[in-house]
Amino acid sequence: MEGLEKHCPGMIIQFSTGGRSGVGKTRGGMLSLKPDMASLSVGSNNFPTRVYENSPDLVGWLASETLTYQVKPEIEAFDLIHII
Repeated sequence: MEGLEKHCPGMIIQFSTGGRSGVGKTRGGMLSLKPDMASLSVGSNNFPTRVYENSPDLVGWLASETLTYQVKPEIEAFDLIHII
């Protein structure tokens, strides 16, 4: 993040808390760096080769961490059930 801010001043910085970022709460480990935004998947996703599991407890924790660090969440809804 420091390098982005140095070389691209004024750019909006968004980090991912998605399944490729790790497992469980490690996915939110970078939120303390206070990026401008972070992705927030609100449900599990089935892909052809893997499942990204987003349990309600994990989604709730990640959402609370975005509030704690004042990071704007980018809500990722990949299925109709994710917004109901």
